[in-house]
Amino acid sequence: MMIPVVSFVGSSGAGKTTLIENIVPEIKSRGYRMAVIKHAPHGFNIDRKGKDSWRFTHAGADVVVLSSKDSLCMIQQVVEEPPLEEIISMFEWKVDVVVVEGYKRSAWPTIEVVRTSVNPRLIHSPEEILAIVSDQQFPLNIPQFYFEETRLIANFIIEQIAKGTLIRKEEKIAANKLQP
Repeated sequence: MMIPVVSFVGSSGAGKTTLIENIVPEIKSRGYRMAVIKHAPHGFNIDRKGKDSWRFTHAGADVVVLSSKDSLCMIQQVVEEPPLEEIISMFEWKVDVVVVEGYKRSAWPTIEVVRTSVNPRLIHSPEEILAIVSDQQFPLNIPQFYFEETRLIANFIIEQIAKGTLIRKEEKIAANKLQP
């Protein structure tokens, strides 16, 4: 099964997190189960010093799982960051679509987020992106949305799911070779 994945990329401060936060309820309201993966290239720490999970980690546990009636959290120590594909595979049977924030160089379809006050230029070439969300219009022949058009952006993503276009570039190339 190829799970649909779309990655939102852009400069830091462009509004990716807020945009995704606004798109998730739009897509969820249509019955889709979703995962969101955020790339944190500079590291992160969700464990607070002195808490039980922190104590287990510092005692040497490679994996610590926190479980409650409505949440599950896994903290796994890694030697190096796992590939995005490996992370996505952990959700394959649990969700209908994965939204990724970051991973600028991934092979997944990309929606570029551009805020002119942060960086008015695209990070990727137009051929590399599925759509643009911005506070300006670019003279390009690709779908473009303004930040406040979350319903239209959600519709666009759902259309891409239906068309089967939210797959890795390598898989898309292989699929095209199979078609007569």
